[in-house]
Amino acid sequence: MFITTKLQDNVRVEPADLGRPLAEAVTSCLKRSLINKIIPDIGLVVTLYDLLDVQGGHIYPSDGAAHYEVTFRVLVFRPWVGEIIVGRLLSSDQRGLRMSLDFFDDIHISSDALPDPSFFEKQAGEEDKVQPKGRWHWLYEGNRMDFDMDEHIRFRVQEVVFTRPPTAVAQLQASGDGEPPPGSAANPFAVMQVNASVKEEGLGLELWWDQPADDMDELS
Repeated sequence: MFITTKLQDNVRVEPADLGRPLAEAVTSCLKRSLINKIIPDIGLVVTLYDLLDVQGGHIYPSDGAAHYEVTFRVLVFRPWVGEIIVGRLLSSDQRGLRMSLDFFDDIHISSDALPDPSFFEKQAGEEDKVQPKGRWHWLYEGNRMDFDMDEHIRFRVQEVVFTRPPTAVAQLQASGDGEPPPGSAANPFAVMQVNASVKEEGLGLELWWDQPADDMDELS
């Protein structure tokens, strides 16, 4: 789930920070620019792991800051395909489930990745919406097993998808076509999205599998 990755970047240290120890000043700059940010094709940066090398310190005309070429390692969240993770159910609609790890929310389980047979029940007052919210249910040996909000769900990672941010031209084109612009509430955009499945025995709500089979009837 977490890996260390070596990166190199040009770090600009502001004049006000030049009196600090070099490693401390560079570390502070890197943390401000990277932590909780998603680097395309790499993952979500959780923390700075260590500094490997700092070179330079060049000051350019009309710029009082010092520029350094820094090699460093970061701790990154990027689950691997096939990994089993436990997350919390954040929301559900006709498309499927959206999961959260509290520090990362773009985990999706599509309707065809739910156990068979599953069905969706619309929430009251949502009938006329394009993507109504509601609750998914799995029919297990005649019992209805509910995917309840905030419950902990065990899932298997199927793929990690990185998407480049939409350009201004793409947003304008979508508006001209009558489509919601990418990144809007109606057309959400994620730089990094994890697609997962609960279509195996042992996956789904933890409480389904953490008690004897004779108690399954009590969950319906």
